[in-house]
Amino acid sequence: MNVTMQHDAAPGIASPPLATIRVSAVDSLEAVPGGAQAWNRLVDASTYPNVFRRWEWVNKWWNWFGGNRHLYLRIVMRGSELLGIVPMYRTVTRLGVKTLNWIGAGGPTFPEYLGPIVHQDRATEVVAEIANHFRSGRGNWDKILFPDTAPDDLATIQLITALAETHSTIRAPGEICAYFFFPSSFEGLMARLTSHGRQRKKRQLRRAKEELEASLDVSSDVETISEWFPTMKRLSISSKERAGQVSPFLNLEYAGFHRDACRALGRASLSRVYMLLLRGSPAAFLYGFLYQGKFYAFQTGYDCDLEAYSPGDILFQMVYEHLIGEKAEEFDYLRGGEAYKRQFADLERRTETTLVFRRRGIGYVTDTFALQCIKKVRSAIKNYLLNRTAGRNSLAASRSDKSSTQP
Repeated sequence: MNVTMQHDAAPGIASPPLATIRVSAVDSLEAVPGGAQAWNRLVDASTYPNVFRRWEWVNKWWNWFGGNRHLYLRIVMRGSELLGIVPMYRTVTRLGVKTLNWIGAGGPTFPEYLGPIVHQDRATEVVAEIANHFRSGRGNWDKILFPDTAPDDLATIQLITALAETHSTIRAPGEICAYFFFPSSFEGLMARLTSHGRQRKKRQLRRAKEELEASLDVSSDVETISEWFPTMKRLSISSKERAGQVSPFLNLEYAGFHRDACRALGRASLSRVYMLLLRGSPAAFLYGFLYQGKFYAFQTGYDCDLEAYSPGDILFQMVYEHLIGEKAEEFDYLRGGEAYKRQFADLERRTETTLVFRRRGIGYVTDTFALQCIKKVRSAIKNYLLNRTAGRNSLAASRSDKSSTQP
């Protein structure tokens, strides 16, 4: 259904209607009318402004991981005005199932919060047109994947809801992303801790500054980021090995993409690399993006040989203080349930993954089975962790009771 907007005309004078909102295919990212600047202006004015939907991230991801994937890029225009972008690609399985996915998902790295880019002033009309485009049978697809949709991403949720009226869907829990809002001062942030917690962190920071000459280097400069990247890789490998994990920076495509994306977003002053120095040597880093008042914490690492000094803890304290000085409003840790995130993060986004099917074919059957298995595994892990925690609490209580009865 095409949507036509009209003005109220003066008596006796016919007012020309506004141009019709239309969805059309574009054969390359560069072919979007207005190019990168128009793309980013739309993201800035969209219903869910997000650094991972900006041109720099999408373009670098496609350059590195587009490969044999088929670009499925749709734009929503009203005359010469860009109102929406649907940045997707299509893959085909061995069984012939054609899946549409968002640019940014599916490679060795992908963030949460992907979805259509929709102008906030025309959200209802634009989402309706995108839904009608998918319903029309054009586009040659069997299913659409919406991974890790944020609960406050209203345009994406509206699109999923509209498609669910006429298509079969499968929904499953996605990632949990912890976050918090900054107070006006660093002291206000520390006040959220217990008295013991505040004193412990103050001692950590004071010791680091007095005994280890701790300092924080911050950069969004392209050349500096390039110089720091080998150090970031080394620190990531060190901390991951300590945790018995493999650093993603060992994947050459992952490292190459992040180097390019970080530099590209650095040119727009959105990248932030924080490097903690102890006695002048790199001890820990945090890499992320500051966009429209929100900091996205993407990757971190530290020198495990310095673990006794808690370099990660010191780094985050200094980063929080610096971001408050930059007037940042929100700190988003993104996916992951690491314990250190819960010290300050009092909020969380529980994302949801949705599959929309054109018809109930082989893809619907196999995906339903797979998601049921995932739910069972997640439930088993959750029960195991709860039982283990309960067991530890019971043991601790038992020991406490015994100690209290000692003469």
